[in-house]
Amino acid sequence: MKSEIKQLNQCKRELKIEIPADQVTEEYEKILDQFAKKTKIKGFRPGKAPKSVIKSMYTADIKESLMNTIV
Repeated sequence: MKSEIKQLNQCKRELKIEIPADQVTEEYEKILDQFAKKTKIKGFRPGKAPKSVIKSMYTADIKESLMNTIV
């Protein structure tokens, strides 16, 4: 992970963070698996819903969890 801090003025800073794509993909898959195990979706047994269905229903929650985990 590469980070850079730029001072804009006395009170403000700009932070740039670069994270390798393979690390993001790995964490994304872990979080997606966690959501798949926990969620109950009508028409599927608990924990057996396809990942594509989980992705479409919980995109915002997965992104938020990913950002919290990585950063």
